[in-house]
Amino acid sequence: SRVNYLYPEAINSIYFLDSLIGLAGCTGGVLVKTSDGGISWTQLATTFNSGNFNSIRFNGETGFIILDIDNIQILLRSSDSGMNWAETYSDTLVKLTSINITGPNVFVTGTNGRILKSFDNGINWVSNKGNVQRGFSYIKFLNENTGIAADWGSNYPTFKMYGTTTGGQNWFVRGNVTNVNSIFSIEFVDMNTGYMVGGNSNLYAKIYKTTNCGVVWNELAFPANETIADVDFINAETGIVCGGGGLIARTTNGALSWEVTNRGGPDWNGAICFADLSNCFSANSAGTIYKSSNAGASWIIASTVGTSIDEINFVNSLTGFIAASNGVYRTTDGGYSWTNISGAGTYHDLKFYDSNTGFVSAYNGRLARTTNSGQSWIDESYISPGLNYNSFCFINSEVVYMLGSNNLFKTTNGGVLTNYIGSESQTAQSFRLFQNYPNPFNPSTKIMYEIPRSSFVSIKVFDNLGKELKELVYEFKRQGIFEVTFDGNNLPSGIYYCRLECFDQNKSSNSLIQVQKMILIK
Repeated sequence: SRVNYLYPEAINSIYFLDSLIGLAGCTGGVLVKTSDGGISWTQLATTFNSGNFNSIRFNGETGFIILDIDNIQILLRSSDSGMNWAETYSDTLVKLTSINITGPNVFVTGTNGRILKSFDNGINWVSNKGNVQRGFSYIKFLNENTGIAADWGSNYPTFKMYGTTTGGQNWFVRGNVTNVNSIFSIEFVDMNTGYMVGGNSNLYAKIYKTTNCGVVWNELAFPANETIADVDFINAETGIVCGGGGLIARTTNGALSWEVTNRGGPDWNGAICFADLSNCFSANSAGTIYKSSNAGASWIIASTVGTSIDEINFVNSLTGFIAASNGVYRTTDGGYSWTNISGAGTYHDLKFYDSNTGFVSAYNGRLARTTNSGQSWIDESYISPGLNYNSFCFINSEVVYMLGSNNLFKTTNGGVLTNYIGSESQTAQSFRLFQNYPNPFNPSTKIMYEIPRSSFVSIKVFDNLGKELKELVYEFKRQGIFEVTFDGNNLPSGIYYCRLECFDQNKSSNSLIQVQKMILIK
């Protein structure tokens, strides 16, 4: 049925607090409210008479709305169900795009990778610098600091390969790969030796090897033409690949030669992995799971789930996971039977650190993590809503890298809080909050931090719910490395977070943020 609306302005965003009360943000600086389920609307008085209202979100009586006025982005906050609004943040460098609220935590995303975070219902905000100037199609981290990334192919048929030695804070051109149309997977067996697979414009197989950490990539001979989709090595000598036409091949001499051990049919074998020295698995677009018990020399059909599979990951010879077009599945009997552990959804990537801890991503932008082998899932999509996440790289159970629609993210606490990393963030090259020591601690711990230039510095400690407990530092600091002590004598055992924020001398809204998790055990 139709409802009455007496204003000519276009409606950009609408949000209902309940079945009766709703608000709509419009062009021309118009904000309207209904208290009868949308039958009638009243224009609210604001201090703005121009611009566009966008993206309204509420948590109880507290709400937020974005106003775009003459390329100035203003975030407004209301604490009385939208009757009155006050400015809480503004930005002239990026466009704010979406708002997501999870309890007292509010996240606002913007262009160029900007992410605003508030842990107290929008009273205070922290912001990353957000300065992406290139997109990555695939990443591989060898440790917490050293990583390799392939660009999105903007200079096809030459792909630029980038390297970082600062945990993704800054990148440099590492090398080039020529005559390749798509790069699908990168695998390193040590700090220097790695492999990269893909295909050219004719869908012919392409496989490359580096022995100097990606500076030079040499194309290898391969006994098949099908595009190679995935690669995995269990040691320096033994590796397996898969691809189009049911292709599976292996090497036992460090890729000097390859043996095709499975082939046939139209299905795309898109994922392959080792579980241990003997057992390995592959999955295809028809939902078939192949298994080898002799390091890829021969294969059997272990089972089928009847739907397309994009990724497979085994953490041991019995426990494995797949990302499929109708959910995430787990096996505990070596791939012979599978159980859906996610419900419906089209999933395209996953990675598990062990049988309990892992991340999954779906094509609708969903990102989730589990710490109990998929019995329950924690939604992490608020990190930056709408992105497609992939290329999960576990350094350990706490430090994980991933791509989100070609942008790089990193967590240092298992995914509880995830930080955006700008690919060209020159101002953050030496900005660092070190892990506190000792950790766990009782009752005090040392917190060391480094700032690359003279700045105004704030260090705060929060509890697990985001409540600020103590501000340890709030002063101007010269460039250098500093240390501060945190005393948890009056606090109970639990998880706490230390946040370092670094401003320029004028304490502007553009700041650098890092967070570390601390564990107090009494």
